[in-house]
Amino acid sequence: MQKDTLYERLLSDPPGDDLTLKEVEQEYQPAPRARVPLSLWIFVAFQTALIIFLGAFITTHNRPDCPINPVFPQVLYSPAQEALEYQPKAFKMGLGHHKPIYQQPPSKEVDQAWLDMYNAHGLSQIPKSQARLLPNKTLPIPADPDNYAVGLAVFHQLHCLVWSTSFVASPPH
Repeated sequence: MQKDTLYERLLSDPPGDDLTLKEVEQEYQPAPRARVPLSLWIFVAFQTALIIFLGAFITTHNRPDCPINPVFPQVLYSPAQEALEYQPKAFKMGLGHHKPIYQQPPSKEVDQAWLDMYNAHGLSQIPKSQARLLPNKTLPIPADPDNYAVGLAVFHQLHCLVWSTSFVASPPH
């Protein structure tokens, strides 16, 4: 359409001078979009952060309590908890010629040292009263239904570590 075309009012429009299309467009501009004030955005962000913080706080402080060691608190019960003794220990970094056996290059002696470590403490037995406190299910020993079989996770993890590193060790021994 041309800008200088005459605009003819409709019958419902009040009588008056005929306007050009350009004048009508200027007269009837859409209202500018309302802007949300910055203070409202800050308020909403603060309220959201507050709700998240309170939710996390309530979630972490309403968990059931487990027996806790005062030196190094544990979240879950472990039958070995009472047997633990904490001793300060300085570990060698394996620099130079005094590397511990576990940091030496792969060999039959190194493999045997790892096997001796995690095979010495494979499965243990605990009474039913302790088995009830465990977070994971365990089974009674078939020959002794009053006791249950358990194993410390660290020894299973050592087994998996040794098994997986045996695939990357080169050359095979």
